[in-house]
Amino acid sequence: MIRHIFKMVWNRKGANFLIAVEILIAFLVVFAVFAVGAFHFDHYRQPLGFSWQNVWKVDVDFGEDEAPALSTLMETLSLGGAESDALLSVREIFDRLLVETSGLDEIETAAGMSFAPYAGSSWRWGLDTDRGKVTMNLVNATETLDRVMDLELVRGRWFERADDAGHRRKIVINERLASEVFGDQDPVGQVIVDHDEEQDDVEMTVVGVVTDFRYKGELSSSVPFAFMWPRREENAIDFLEAIVVRVKPGTPPEFEEDLLRRLHAVAPLWSF
Repeated sequence: MIRHIFKMVWNRKGANFLIAVEILIAFLVVFAVFAVGAFHFDHYRQPLGFSWQNVWKVDVDFGEDEAPALSTLMETLSLGGAESDALLSVREIFDRLLVETSGLDEIETAAGMSFAPYAGSSWRWGLDTDRGKVTMNLVNATETLDRVMDLELVRGRWFERADDAGHRRKIVINERLASEVFGDQDPVGQVIVDHDEEQDDVEMTVVGVVTDFRYKGELSSSVPFAFMWPRREENAIDFLEAIVVRVKPGTPPEFEEDLLRRLHAVAPLWSF
């Protein structure tokens, strides 16, 4: 009987082979779907490194042609008098936007960034270190971002206005970057140098370390990351193109219109 069954299988080996291939392909597809699902679930359950609840983002377009000028905004800013003929830099206007926004009753605090989390944008620098080549993701950030995004500082400090002084840029790095660049050493106070053959080398002093910051969202991987203090130069925005605000719980969506109206009042030549 068994011999007869094997004989039947052999006689239909062509059809049976196709069935076996179909079963194999189905198994591979199910395995791939399960593996991808497990991969993303593992990322999803890890800490984000920031809090997005009650945080709104405002995209800012100041226009490249408008960066150097802006004396027309002086009257809008109610500075008047002899100062009305002075020029405002883009950074000064951006600072004024943050001050005006933070003063609204519905907003707890506001900050500026190169781009906000979940934006999908990225800014990368390749670093040549003693431990090899390291690629870090980077955003410029102002001194209140740690409070807006509820960042967890584990070493050192966050940015402060005094960081404008000195020729070295100030950065706050995440634990992943600290581990890859400095190993077991304390990174606070250390200097990271970005070597550039075409331009001057950029020296960056580490002032603080935060937990891993997965700015692309819950399904993204942890990557070496750094926040940089923007340069305060005349007529330079230094890549700040987003305002993030932490609104008070229960703030209605209708507040968006009031917020945009206030921003336009401060910078009528810009779009939000």
